[in-house]
Amino acid sequence: MQLNDDIFLNLINSINELNSTLQKLCNQSNEPKFLYAKDVSRILKMNLNSATDLMKTDEFPSIKVGVLKVEEQAFLDWCRQKKS
Repeated sequence: MQLNDDIFLNLINSINELNSTLQKLCNQSNEPKFLYAKDVSRILKMNLNSATDLMKTDEFPSIKVGVLKVEEQAFLDWCRQKKS
């Protein structure tokens, strides 16, 4: 009986992994993802005011449409540029 239980548990785990993968694929979109000051603050481990000040600088690739935000890929590119 133990063999059947193991097979059943493996099957359940495989189904859960497949479901998770399918959800990720379905949630992908061609729309850009934006980060906000709170996200930049968390990622760069700085306080919110400093992150907001950074996002207001000309060197940072933020845009302001209602609130300051930065497209995720532009932020990653900026980080890579600053790293080198």
